[in-house]
Order: sequence, then C-alpha cells, then structure tokens
Amino acid sequence: MQMSHIKYILPVLASALLSVACDNSRYDDGDEPDYPPVLPKNYYISPSCTDAMIQVSATSGKGIKSVLGSGYDVTGSFLSPSSMRQPVIDIDKMSDGAVSIFAGTASGSGEYYAGENAREFLRDIMSSMGMDVSSSNPSYGFVGTLTESGHMNDTYIMRVVWGQTSVGHFNTLKHRLYEALSDGFRTDLKELSPNELVDKYGTHIISRAKMGFAVRQLYHAYVHKEDVMSSAYDGFKATLEKLSKDGYPWQSLSRIYLNLRNFGATLSMEFCGGDPLAVRYDTVNGYVTGLDEWQASVCNENSAMILLDKDDLIPLHAAIEDETLRSAVSSVIAGHIKNVWDVCSSKASVRILFQHTDGIRYRYVSDDRLSENLTNGGMPFHGVLGAVYNREQPATAVLYSNRLSEDVYRLSLDRGEDWSIIGYVFQKPVADCIVLQEISDGSRYAYTIEEGDRFGINGEWHSTGVEFYLLRP
Repeated sequence: MQMSHIKYILPVLASALLSVACDNSRYDDGDEPDYPPVLPKNYYISPSCTDAMIQVSATSGKGIKSVLGSGYDVTGSFLSPSSMRQPVIDIDKMSDGAVSIFAGTASGSGEYYAGENAREFLRDIMSSMGMDVSSSNPSYGFVGTLTESGHMNDTYIMRVVWGQTSVGHFNTLKHRLYEALSDGFRTDLKELSPNELVDKYGTHIISRAKMGFAVRQLYHAYVHKEDVMSSAYDGFKATLEKLSKDGYPWQSLSRIYLNLRNFGATLSMEFCGGDPLAVRYDTVNGYVTGLDEWQASVCNENSAMILLDKDDLIPLHAAIEDETLRSAVSSVIAGHIKNVWDVCSSKASVRILFQHTDGIRYRYVSDDRLSENLTNGGMPFHGVLGAVYNREQPATAVLYSNRLSEDVYRLSLDRGEDWSIIGYVFQKPVADCIVLQEISDGSRYAYTIEEGDRFGINGEWHSTGVEFYLLRP
C-alpha cells in the first residue's frame, strides 16, 4: 500500500485528529489471535509482547515574527519546534518591502510520509521537500524524527495535520541579510568557532514560514507481514482510534497488533501551536481530550510552523559576509549532517524473538524464514517475547539456542555442542528492557515475560532462576 505524499483536506481539523481518512480497516478488534489450538493439557504459552507505547506532548508556538529568520537544524525532528534554533535574522531591522506577511485561511490539510524502514522513511520526507536524494549513498536529514525507541528496520508512518493562519517571507539577497543580522548572531560571528555557530544556530535559516497549528502523528513498529505498509497502516489507524473516548480497550488493541504482526508499536503525537494546556491525555485509559478547545486557542502570537520545503530554508553560511568564515561554516554544516546520519545508520538493527510451540515442543527463534518454516511444519507461531540486536553492542552478550535432544532446546549465554545464535541481549537489566524468564516442567524448557514462580494450568512449570534481558521490539 503506497501512502507517501497522500494529501487531503479536512474542513474541521479537530474532529479529524483521531481518525484516518482512507480505506476501511482489515481487522476485527474482537477477534482472538489467529492461532491453531494447542491440544496437550500441560503446555504453557507466554503472553506476547504486543503492548503499545503512546506519547502525547503539546508545545506553544512563538508566532511568525519569531520564526522568520530563526536558525533551523535539518538533522533534527521534521516540523517539530525542537528543531528551531536561535535567531539569525532580525526581520524588524529589514527595510520596507523586504518582509511580507499575509493572513492565511483556517482550513485544514494533511500529508503522509512513510517508509518500510527508517532509511526509506527519511528519504520520503526529504523527497517530499524537494531535496535531492538521488545519490547512491546520501546523508539523510531529519534523523531526529526517529524516536529513541525506534529501530532502523522498523516501519514508519507519519501523518501531519494542520490548519494555516499566516504565511510570511523575507528578501534573501545578500545585502538584505547582512544589514538585518540579529545582535546575538553578529556578536557570535566574532567570538564563536564555526562548530559553535552551527551548534547554536543550526544548519539553515527559515526565510519563508507557513504558520498555524499542527499535529504530528508518528507511528512505528516492527512489522512481520508480507504486506508491510498495509499492516503498519492498520496498526497506526487502530492506535489513533484508541485515543478517542470510544476507542478500543488496551486488551483489544494488543490483540489487533498481534493479528497485524505489528510488534513494538509506538505512537508519538505532538500538538504544535495554540495553548498546550488545552490538550489533556489520560495515561491510564489512553484518551486524548480538549481538541476543540486547543484549536480555538490558536492565535497569531502562539502559532507554529506547519509546513516545510527546501525553498523555505537558506543555508546558515548565506548570512556570513566574511568569505573565510563562510567557507568554514559551510564545511562544518556538511560534516554535521553526514556525522549525524552516520551515527544513526550505524546503529544495529534488531531481530524479533518468535515463540513457537505445538504444546509438546518449544522453539524460540529470531530468523523470519525459520519462523515461517516452523509454522508450516506444524509448530505454530504464538507471538513475540521481545527483540535482540543483530550484532554486538556495548554491554551485550550473545544469546544462543542450544539443542539438547531431538525436540528439546534451551536458551543460554553459553554455547553448547549443537548451537545457533539468536542475537545479542543486555548483560544486565537496563531501563525499559524486557525480562525473559526461563521455566521448566522437568524435561522441557520454555520462556515467559510473565512474573511469578509457577506457570501452566496446574502449575507444573516452574522458574529455573535464569533470566535474559531483551529490548522492547
């Protein structure tokens, strides 16, 4: 399903924030996961790690006169106020006719950006802005859009919904820029190094601003399905519906993720502009309220930047008259963008730990193809128990699957005689890690993310005391 650059018009913005204008969903929130029945009575199946992480934030805008001329870092988060930097151009210093500001309509619009992985997602954002991504090995911008909980092989979907209130721009001829430098930037040109200038003012200057109020909805998950984008879109839609008062309870949402094979589902929703206190998020029930009040609170003074393309920005060094310093800052900017991307792209991808059992045999694997083969061979898939790194990272250890007999396997940090590598796990517990506990019925080994000492219908499975520390998918 191709969703990139879908644009749509929303006459009443607030009423559309928690719905998605597209095709009908392909899921039923009341369905149990589509697993074959497990017949033996002495089996154990761990709950699947299919929880949702929902983050809601709100930030007041600063108005168009504060945005025009401000520094901006294109390695930051796309269309987020957090990417704004200190003022470079003071538009009040510009001569008559050099600055134009117009009132805009209050109608709402929106656009999707998407990618099957982080690289394709950032490519879609940059391409939509008109930036060149034709290089065989480009340095992608807007790396800050990727959340800390996301992984490079997650599937990403972002919807930006906005209402426009004003548009402004200023003349970018060199002499116009030089005469209107902010007092702070003019002083820093004499005192700061090129690296310090980029750290403080960013990589570019906002020369054209479209202002209003906007909501950035960023969804990402590890999707284990052939129709990756369609499945991710359905997960995104279900999560948005959860945020309305008539939305799904947490348990139903978890089942939806499991059926859609969306693991580690995370939605970050940021309200930009207006009164941030009007937006209320009930973290217990997962409801967002106050949307009409928030939209009504928007005015010129608290409006935020809602759209961005390459023609809205000029490089920071364009405002530097000294040729030597201008050249040095230009080089620093190029290096900064490349370095941020290199750090991001070098991060290890993750593998999902799949749980398979027919009630008699138990297998825990991280290879997608092996998981499919086990399912086709009569050992059904029963959800995921976390994620592992696909290569060594600081403070990690190799997790092995050791074959003890024909049908008995055991996970271990020690390599056995007949072994395969699952991936890399934390050596010690870390914040937000998943604790995977080993249990046994005396002859077989299974693994669970449940807490407790005894498990199974009759409590015949008991903890062995062995634990592993995994990532959230």
